Amino acid sequence: MSTQVVRYEEDVTVTRAEYVSGPGILLPGSASRNGPASRIGPASRNGPASLSGVAPPSCARSRSSGRCAVLHRAGSGTELRFGPLSVRRLTDLEDGFPPPLPIEVWWPGFLASVHLAETRADQAGARLSFVTARHVDQRVAVWRDGNRIQDRRSYSFVRLGLRSGSVSLADSAVFPGAPGEAAEAVAAMAAGLAGDSQLLAGPGTRGDEETLGASRAKPKPDLPGGGTLVVLSGSAAAFFVHEVCSHALEGDAQVSRTSVLASLRGRRVAPDFLDIADVGGFPGCPAGLGVDDEGTVPGKTPLVENGMLTGAVYDLSWARAAGVASTGNGRRQNHRAWALPRPIITLVRPGEGDVGDLVQAMDEGYHVTRVTNGRANVVTGAFELAAPLATLIRGGRPAGWAGPCVLTGDIRTALAGLLAVGHAPEVWAQLCGKGGQLLPVGTVSPPLLCSGLTMGVTGFRARAD
Repeated sequence: MSTQVVRYEEDVTVTRAEYVSGPGILLPGSASRNGPASRIGPASRNGPASLSGVAPPSCARSRSSGRCAVLHRAGSGTELRFGPLSVRRLTDLEDGFPPPLPIEVWWPGFLASVHLAETRADQAGARLSFVTARHVDQRVAVWRDGNRIQDRRSYSFVRLGLRSGSVSLADSAVFPGAPGEAAEAVAAMAAGLAGDSQLLAGPGTRGDEETLGASRAKPKPDLPGGGTLVVLSGSAAAFFVHEVCSHALEGDAQVSRTSVLASLRGRRVAPDFLDIADVGGFPGCPAGLGVDDEGTVPGKTPLVENGMLTGAVYDLSWARAAGVASTGNGRRQNHRAWALPRPIITLVRPGEGDVGDLVQAMDEGYHVTRVTNGRANVVTGAFELAAPLATLIRGGRPAGWAGPCVLTGDIRTALAGLLAVGHAPEVWAQLCGKGGQLLPVGTVSPPLLCSGLTMGVTGFRARAD
């Protein structure tokens, strides 16, 4: 059977909304491409509550392409901006698809999300600084081997920032559907950041290397991976798995032998309790695909089974080079980009015990609940994860807080150093870049107990008993 992709077409609508609150906020005109910058006065503590009556923007849609930006001001120091709006229609994909979600529908939901996020941040003693939302509604059609297959992807990338005292934190995530459909999740992200910022802003030790050295958890050279004991909560573990496993098992890195895991197929890379697979969909995860961008329906691709490295994710071209079938992981950002092998949703099989059990199993170590950034070099195996806050554990109990923190390690050592897997998985989704293409990816992971990581800490605050 031919594996030629005859044609790929898309109909995509991208909309963006921003909320900024603060004294003398300056929004550059370059962001909207529609005129000069606008400056507003001191911030209002009422925040988005005063935005409830703001009407949704009115933008003329173009069947080819178009942009617009509408600036809303409500109260002193509160600014809303909508835009740019881009609509690209390359083919008629209306058959079987509802039309793109009208702005008038998701705009009130965005305002509700902002209002709820600021309320949660304010309850925790922090101040919401900004919320940006980028909604993508993409409908694609792929003609392959004479068959026409369609798929629809709708997701929102939300980023928010807040401030407590001298501490500023920001986080982001991808949610299903339009902004507002995940208002509770956005508010929970704001509340979590606010709690972290409060602990970081409190009195504690900063810059005293002798005291910091005494407060740090000590490395455990007798453990399988060495390093420091770290419990990663579900979302933090998902970020970890994406960086150390998903990228290293992409087909191009495997076939070209540029991944540190390329020569380990069929060999043990982790303890026998670890099972990892790539799947095309999972309830509540916005990264799922009904069909990839080359017309292959993704299934379940085993990557690690009983600790043994068993597979990788492929698109058509790299699958042909490897002499295997495509796994349905040929993904592209849009019609201008080449399809590349990319993970869709990485699934870690749950084990036993909750995160509390894993923490209590540590004599000394750290508990990390949030990772906000990370990167991995699949050639050298080095990776690093940024965490705003970690709880210092001594005798199975919290002894203080450390942060900001950077977790570093080696992919092979980190996999080999896994000690336990919890039973309560969490869904994590984020935008991931490769070859200049940003696409939503997901990981579903339970908490992990790791021993192959090195923890860098820049501050410490003792627990007040």
